[in-house]
Amino acid sequence: RSIDLHWVGVENPLSLQDKLIIRRVNHHLASPKGSKIAYLPTTLTVATDRCAMLKSRYHEEILIKPETIMTLDKKLFRNGPYADFFSQGVQVGDTLYLAGQVGTDATGVAPPDLSSQMKHAYRHIAAVLSEFGATLDNVVDETWFVTDMDDCMAQVAELFTAREKIYGKKPEVSQTLVQVVGLVHPTFKIEIKCVAMM
Repeated sequence: RSIDLHWVGVENPLSLQDKLIIRRVNHHLASPKGSKIAYLPTTLTVATDRCAMLKSRYHEEILIKPETIMTLDKKLFRNGPYADFFSQGVQVGDTLYLAGQVGTDATGVAPPDLSSQMKHAYRHIAAVLSEFGATLDNVVDETWFVTDMDDCMAQVAELFTAREKIYGKKPEVSQTLVQVVGLVHPTFKIEIKCVAMM
């Protein structure tokens, strides 16, 4: 039978070197006393001659068990001029990760004021969410990246009132507000990144 490698006892224990070498072993026991050996997590590979030596030492069949490679089932939405480089949204299981959205209008121009840019950013967020059959109600976490914290805090009441209207209620999300040195274009004042649950 196949046994994942861990120490279960053996009459003549493996050396420390063996412990560091062996990753996984498919163990078919041939010991007359019924002792079982299987051993210990390590990222090193067992060399063929080492396997032969261990087989001889413990009178058992030792095979290398292939590593398990975890794959993720991802649903992607790609859009915009950088669609070849990243996705606007990636869904893994019930979690949807959105790329940061900036405050550009339909022509790709950012208005001069923070409040208008914020509203555009949320419109872009809503558009990405809709590609996955979700809405702003699905958002559980958001991060604001702003280029001028003083400007943001000077109008925070106005911004959060407008944000509440966008959500249609008091937002049921966690939020982080961070000042950054700059965004991808000098006219951008805010970028909003969200995580949603489906």
